[in-house]
Amino acid sequence: MTNNQQKIAAFSDAISRALDYGEEGLKLAVQILQNEKGQVKLAMYNLLWENLDDLRRKQLWQYLVNIQETKNNKSAG
Repeated sequence: MTNNQQKIAAFSDAISRALDYGEEGLKLAVQILQNEKGQVKLAMYNLLWENLDDLRRKQLWQYLVNIQETKNNKSAG
């Protein structure tokens, strides 16, 4: 198993545990993802998305929008 495959497998396990903690667990999962790049990040986001119900998908989407808006505001200011 490659290092990337190990990261993805570990993240998959962590997702199931983190989501037991509701929105805070979802935020934690996204924070973990912020440190990844490329195909690993894409695979992890896909795993996360697949493990969410509709409500949590909306929460994830809004959280990601808020992160982007914060980044945009900092670079504009």
